[in-house]
Amino acid sequence: FARLPSKENFAPDMRWSPNSGIVKNELTYLECLKNLRVVMISSIVVLSLLQLTFREPVLQFRLIDLGINPSYAGLIFALDLVGYIGVSVVFSRIPKEKKNLNFLVYLSMLIAVVGLFFVGTIHVLGVPDSLIPLIIGIIINGTAGALCINNSVAAMINILNIDYHRRGELVNNIASGIFAACFSMGEMLGPICGSVLTSITGGFTHGITVVNIAVVIMTVLTTYHLAGDVLFCLDKQEYGKFGRVPGKDKMAYIKNVPGEGDYHKLEDEEELLEFEVKGVDGEKEGEQKK
Repeated sequence: FARLPSKENFAPDMRWSPNSGIVKNELTYLECLKNLRVVMISSIVVLSLLQLTFREPVLQFRLIDLGINPSYAGLIFALDLVGYIGVSVVFSRIPKEKKNLNFLVYLSMLIAVVGLFFVGTIHVLGVPDSLIPLIIGIIINGTAGALCINNSVAAMINILNIDYHRRGELVNNIASGIFAACFSMGEMLGPICGSVLTSITGGFTHGITVVNIAVVIMTVLTTYHLAGDVLFCLDKQEYGKFGRVPGKDKMAYIKNVPGEGDYHKLEDEEELLEFEVKGVDGEKEGEQKK
């Protein structure tokens, strides 16, 4: 513990709050979008929804080319729900503390690469057209979408907790807002890209292959920052610092004593101290609890 007699002791990039007794970094949408890992997960959400909705305007024509009766097309469109529901049920039974959220979001991209390969790329490489690879690919894509959608918000919240040492409603709202914006963007861009790329490349399979290449590039770019602790066995405590905004200090909890107070700077992300402040006839008393 050290003594902080006045607000001049605080770093210039931190906000002094004498009423709450807490020193906070300013946390806004713009500040969060400067965080590399938040940007990566946001981009993955956009790309994940894009690969799911890409086929919507053009899949029916592809099914007709494969000789499928249009009355059965709706069943094919709904196959990604099989993978989505299956993954959601399985992962809902896994305790939160046992999930590596960043890696699960990254894994969704790896699985999407496999799914898109079966949906279209496999035929570009010379495999004869068939309905079976298409069905397999759509189910796999649904699995990838579930992994991304179900874990992205929690992953962003976890990143903000570690990199900014902020918790609570503000962090949850910011993460949910970023996710909702990226989700909508992917849903909007998917059908547009489906129509445009199919027209430009001259076919459904070639358009899907372009999307698959984009997913592969995103997977490569995010490997170190989202999956480094799993794939490269990086030290978890040091790995938690990846993506931290330069110059931002860890959060400090201050005893609410008028004019001066004791503070404790957190040395690692798991050491979170909470202070209850009670008012007694205008005087405030701090209780430190682990």
